[in-house]
Amino acid sequence: MQLQLDIVHRFRSRSPAFQLRVQARLMAGTFTALYGPSGSGKSTLLRLLAGLDRPSEGTIALGDTRWNDAAKHQHLPPGKRSVGLVFQDYALFPNMSVRQNLEFAQPKSLRDPAAISRLLEMAGLEDLASRRPPELSGGQAQRVALMRALARQPQLLLLDEAFAALDDATRERMYRVVADFHAEYTPITIMVSHRKDEVRRLAERVLVLQDGQLVEDARVADGWASG
Repeated sequence: MQLQLDIVHRFRSRSPAFQLRVQARLMAGTFTALYGPSGSGKSTLLRLLAGLDRPSEGTIALGDTRWNDAAKHQHLPPGKRSVGLVFQDYALFPNMSVRQNLEFAQPKSLRDPAAISRLLEMAGLEDLASRRPPELSGGQAQRVALMRALARQPQLLLLDEAFAALDDATRERMYRVVADFHAEYTPITIMVSHRKDEVRRLAERVLVLQDGQLVEDARVADGWASG
């Protein structure tokens, strides 16, 4: 399974000269980091992959399925893409409990209460299962959002600063959870991060964006940002 990107996206709210332009091929089982300054287009790229926005030009395909083809006005809705996405604002359902948020994300074909219990235990959320998002701290809500994305067992896992609200000990725990999930289910994982240590800790490949352009495509094992 391969994710193929060949897109141009123009930002309506910014200068007409600013465009996000990305060409990349990502294989299943690859953990890729998106790195670069704020405003370089990282979060927008995740939204395009998730189907929340449509690219101005070009195509997005996963395997033999074309998700977007701007020339043909082809767009696969978010609900039909096998995607797990952690938003920066978490986007939890406030009227549902923590457990219900995870259960809602789980595909019908994978419905398994025991699996939800395991996810809650892995993230240290068992005691919060009956709480609703307004009753959670920022770090707790971020963990719920992350585990909700994993509950989908997606082919494409998109993490937008998914560890930013966590303290050091909890962040390390969640690094292990995500790394173990990635190793077991081998999705294509794409993580937005501003932390070089986080990129080195989790990713195999790093795509560096600057002003909407892909300026570097490197293997972390080759010593990316080792200085």
